[in-house]
Amino acid sequence: MELKSEYDPHNGESEPTFGFDGRIYPVKSFGEISITDSPNASWEVGPRGFRYDREWMVTAPDGTFLTQREIPPFALIHPQMTSEHLTLRAPGFEDFQLPLHVDGPRMNTSIWRDQGVQGIDQGPVVAEWIQTFVGEFVDRNPGCLPKSFTLPSAFNLVRIAPDYIRQVDQTWALREVDQTGFADGFPFLLIGGGTLIELNRRIAEEGGAPVDMRHFRPNLIATHNQPHIEDGWKRIRIGDVEFDVVKPCARCKIVTVDPDKGLAVRQDVLRILGEYRKARQLGVENVGGVLFGQNLVHCNTGTIRPSDQIEVLEYI
Repeated sequence: MELKSEYDPHNGESEPTFGFDGRIYPVKSFGEISITDSPNASWEVGPRGFRYDREWMVTAPDGTFLTQREIPPFALIHPQMTSEHLTLRAPGFEDFQLPLHVDGPRMNTSIWRDQGVQGIDQGPVVAEWIQTFVGEFVDRNPGCLPKSFTLPSAFNLVRIAPDYIRQVDQTWALREVDQTGFADGFPFLLIGGGTLIELNRRIAEEGGAPVDMRHFRPNLIATHNQPHIEDGWKRIRIGDVEFDVVKPCARCKIVTVDPDKGLAVRQDVLRILGEYRKARQLGVENVGGVLFGQNLVHCNTGTIRPSDQIEVLEYI
């Protein structure tokens, strides 16, 4: 079985278009900001992807990246942005305002196999705010962290250096210039609404509660109700930006984190996905694990607006 779309581009039908919701995650593994809530909004797609998406990241003192995989309560920290500040909000804590442009020492960070990714340290005060929130949460919820993980002695919050280019894995990228910020590997993740509907149908069959898109952290949500039709897309356009659909997204245990509780309590999500979305079940080569959503790389820079539509330009 190969991943394919239910739409046949050769049967004479007009090619469908879809509305979309857009989201950014300014701090890697923290909460999201909708970029399509305001009908008059627009959002820049720059060389690394959506402006400000995964531009900040929490690390251990040695530069190792930290995410909800190790620290589920990161899900409870929600960013807000103005033209001058990144504001962090967490339950029971006073908001923390960080200027958008903080000059600090450079430090090497690591994200998976990418070593020496250059970040600008945002200072000890914001790092202490994050660490204090996490520490107090862990004290109230013993056992909430993986048994194999020990909280580091300190945190750093870093912003990716403006002159640093983090190249997308050339196994999948179509151009040497393709780059991303502090995302795991690709600048965009797309999931269709119908894809989530199908998962929730299967969860309901087992008596489970539905989950929402916050478990899966997409940048683009196609507003359709057909399961997994994005699996068959090869190239799309939104506004004046075109995207290559380069790789199915293999999912990790972050999908088990309840975004309202900051706890990894939804083990059923990954288990049920494993019943029908394993790569080998789908005939997908060169990708392992459980697949849900599609990784995208943008072909050009430009602007996206809420009124724009997803146009499917090419199919697999």
